[in-house]
Amino acid sequence: MEEWMEQKKSVILSSRVRLARNYKDYPFPDRLNEKGCEEIVEQVGRALDGFRKIVVGEVDDTTKYLLVERHLASRELMDNPCGALFFNEEETLAVMVGEEDHLRLQSLEPGLGLRTAYERIDELDRKLEKVLPYAYDPQWGYLSSCPTNVGTGMRASALVHLPALSMTGQMDNMARAVSKLGITVRGMYGEGSEPMGDLFQISNQLTLGRTEEELISRVQTTVESLAELELEGRRTLLEYGHLDLEDRLNRAYGLMLYAKKLELPEFMRLISDVLLGAEMELLPVRAVEPLQDLLVTMQPAGLAKTMGDEMSPAKINILRAKKVQEVLRDLKEED
Repeated sequence: MEEWMEQKKSVILSSRVRLARNYKDYPFPDRLNEKGCEEIVEQVGRALDGFRKIVVGEVDDTTKYLLVERHLASRELMDNPCGALFFNEEETLAVMVGEEDHLRLQSLEPGLGLRTAYERIDELDRKLEKVLPYAYDPQWGYLSSCPTNVGTGMRASALVHLPALSMTGQMDNMARAVSKLGITVRGMYGEGSEPMGDLFQISNQLTLGRTEEELISRVQTTVESLAELELEGRRTLLEYGHLDLEDRLNRAYGLMLYAKKLELPEFMRLISDVLLGAEMELLPVRAVEPLQDLLVTMQPAGLAKTMGDEMSPAKINILRAKKVQEVLRDLKEED
């Protein structure tokens, strides 16, 4: 069991629980005027003492993109100038004000930590409900401008790395199979994002007619099953295609180690293979966690922010290659 728990850490990268909420005394966001939006932001800010506050209309585009890359905010929120984001110092709790609903609360946990994430977000939810009464119907549950959020308003999700299932062409069938169970498979940034680097977000589709515990259990069971299938796929690749697998992983490692520039799609493809090689101990890499960190830190806005200026895509690609090589050389095992 301990070995399985350790192995699945390489597959299940993080968990998130998100709640959609609206205040009953205000129109839904698509009909809310600027004054109403500002009032909600002010009220929420009072309840979230100690949280950092960012008003969308007061920050530059690079900062907006960075918040999306770090999974703290959505693209939709970044399009609303009067919207705001509140988050704690650890960046594990966040509240978006002025997205598709008045509030989008989220809790992030490493690995498969859905229940812990829910406990933390439930506590925050109770605090915000004391600010103003929520829009709630005894029959329908929490009301939302989005029909799929009516009910509990909860979306439980996990970010998983499934390279073996992708290599063996099983992902499309898997996505169709889990959709029949009320589960959605999306890219790493959720709705509207395309999968990159064999990273997928697994989440529940609907919230109506299910309790929070039922939704969490369904997502958790699905994620654990996918993790087991992924690990089985890795064992199969190792047993029946060892040479081809090692060749592919070493080519990816070599390209990342010596490339002069790395565009984002190429980087995501290569880092997926290098992560797999490190996890299967087929590459000379001492630790996996720093490679996982690259999935966030090597995104465009994060790189531009480290340099403190607006960088062209060409310069970002050059910087990405240099930064990746610094990490790989630091992690390289001694011969």
